[in-house]
Amino acid sequence: MKRIISLLLAIVLTFTLVGCAGKKGNGTEQAGSGNVGYAEKIYADTARTYVEGKGEEWTLANTYKKLTQDKKLNVAYFGGSVTVGTGGDGKGSWRQLTNQWFSDNYPDATVNEIYAAIGGTGSLWGLMRLERDVLQYNPDLVFVEFAMNDVYTGMSEMQAAANIDGIIRKINEHNPNTDIVLVFITSQENVDKDFLTKQGHRKVAEYYGVPYIDVGNAVRDEIAATGNPWEHYFTDTVHPNLNGYRVYYNEVERNIKKWLDEAQNQTPKDHIISKTPAITNPYSVMKLLDISKVCDENWRYKESDKFGKGTSEYISPQKGAKIELEIEGSTFAAYCRIKEGCKLKFTVDGEEKDYIEQGIDDSFADTILLDNLAPGKHKVTIEYIGPGMFVIAALMDC
Repeated sequence: MKRIISLLLAIVLTFTLVGCAGKKGNGTEQAGSGNVGYAEKIYADTARTYVEGKGEEWTLANTYKKLTQDKKLNVAYFGGSVTVGTGGDGKGSWRQLTNQWFSDNYPDATVNEIYAAIGGTGSLWGLMRLERDVLQYNPDLVFVEFAMNDVYTGMSEMQAAANIDGIIRKINEHNPNTDIVLVFITSQENVDKDFLTKQGHRKVAEYYGVPYIDVGNAVRDEIAATGNPWEHYFTDTVHPNLNGYRVYYNEVERNIKKWLDEAQNQTPKDHIISKTPAITNPYSVMKLLDISKVCDENWRYKESDKFGKGTSEYISPQKGAKIELEIEGSTFAAYCRIKEGCKLKFTVDGEEKDYIEQGIDDSFADTILLDNLAPGKHKVTIEYIGPGMFVIAALMDC
């Protein structure tokens, strides 16, 4: 069988992935339980704790200077399908309205949108694709929206916190002058809940002093005030219609206007953050693995532009297909599609792990397969037992 060497993962930290946040979860599970049906020994919780302390409150003085003195602002919108604008008929999403607000209110400035939203992706893939999709364009301001998709991908609070910590630190390392704003959306199941992944993102933001906007709470308050049903604002359980996007945008606009007004009396400066991460052992050093070199001849290669430029899929067409590789680190992750009924077998350093016997419908999801391994090198084998679909688009370790 002719093997095509995949461009996927060939250049570290340079890929784009796409999926569908179609798996429901209420976000109230205890850390590590997830909602993707994986055995807890495979989808292990992390033994991480938050570092106490709180950084200096960030301002948007740098953004204000870019708009009023430099007359140029590069603003990135980094998130999932709600940042894409799914459900809004291609117009009127919070992202589009916000970007237009900058242009309308600062007409002498050139506002460049860095479009970095991909449906169905959470903070783990955000961390992995950050350099290619955001940092190479030198953003001055970055909106980050991943907390809700971290629920859908079964992320625990600590895992989500570690990812967002890595995102903030990488942006700051690239350019400490860059402003960051986290955005928290909601879903029908979570509209009245302070769900765990949002708590993780918020605690990290507060540790560094990074501002955040909870547009989900704005929808909650709007529904309570008007008595309108959920369906008045949303096309399904999570994607707003034009009414819902308008509520999201109004809350973003209210906060951004307030912060920029305050910035008139503030001095632009670099954001100097603590050398100690907010949460121990973040995934910021996770590296991509060349999947083309670890799949045996039983795997079928398929190029696929739905994951973005330079990505592809590896599909297991028959029983016994294996992935064999050596990882170096304590965590092993995949971006994969495991259809319900699929059985997989893991072996780590010759020790057989539990089977995965459930899937995640027809969606791709970021999945921590192994965590808290002893430091050092490990030999990992994944064997496809069948019969359900198993597709892998990315592998990584740290």
